[in-house]
Amino acid sequence: MIKAKNITFINIDATEFNLPDEKNLIFMFNPFDKTILKTFIANNLNHFKKNKSIIDYANDIERMCLTQFGFETIFRNQSRKISIYQLP
Repeated sequence: MIKAKNITFINIDATEFNLPDEKNLIFMFNPFDKTILKTFIANNLNHFKKNKSIIDYANDIERMCLTQFGFETIFRNQSRKISIYQLP
């Protein structure tokens, strides 16, 4: 049971989604391939720069895409393939 009141789950095409203009925690369980991930990041890069949103990435197979855009690793668990990223 989740008692938080400020959680939103969104089901939309990631290549067309623009993050809300506020700090967000984006949780992804390797939801798409490298091409879609790059498009999502490119479309929202200004958001990440301005709002310092965090990406929590589980089963982080395409994590190198994030570092190519300048994201820094805040946390990484190699054995569980979980990482957390944010732009500096």
